[in-house]
Amino acid sequence: IGANNANLAPAKILHQSLLAGIYVGMAGMLSLTVAAGVPPGGLQKFVYGALYPVNLLLILSTGGQLFTGNAATVTAAFLE
Repeated sequence: IGANNANLAPAKILHQSLLAGIYVGMAGMLSLTVAAGVPPGGLQKFVYGALYPVNLLLILSTGGQLFTGNAATVTAAFLE
């Protein structure tokens, strides 16, 4: 995986990174908007915590590139 990411075209990496950032923002707004309609307390925190991981599902399903994942996989491929 790391070697494949290192050999991608810069334009493709930029596109996938922008999409990943947009998905993180959209999921953050989704969870804040929905959690704002729930009465304050433990249920509100649960709703926020349950909805925020939607961004990771969007990124995984569309092939987005996150810096943290790339830093780990490309470094591991380089050291291998």
